[in-house]
Amino acid sequence: MPLTVSSAGANFNRTKPVMQSEIMLMTSTTRQDRAELMDSILQVAMACPADQSNPADCPLFAVRKMSLPRRINWLHSLTDDDLAYLASYHCVCMKTRLEAFQPGLCAC
Repeated sequence: MPLTVSSAGANFNRTKPVMQSEIMLMTSTTRQDRAELMDSILQVAMACPADQSNPADCPLFAVRKMSLPRRINWLHSLTDDDLAYLASYHCVCMKTRLEAFQPGLCAC
């Protein structure tokens, strides 16, 4: 199921492979859990945590081009599953990038 960034007119699909052990399952999310997850996603929605860029193949590429208020509104519109997917995606992506440079470095 693709996530849609309607205010930016962009779509992104869950195409990057995610290992089952890396997936954060959120069956019952408390407000605090959701707030912490949203804070984490907002951080990666500012810039790529690996190199502070905005890679075109990232699912947050279009979101990073939004103004901060639009980005926050978009973030609040996401479901818990969408937030969990984005957190998992970025954890796996960061692990993959770090492992490419220094095997065994990342403990995500």
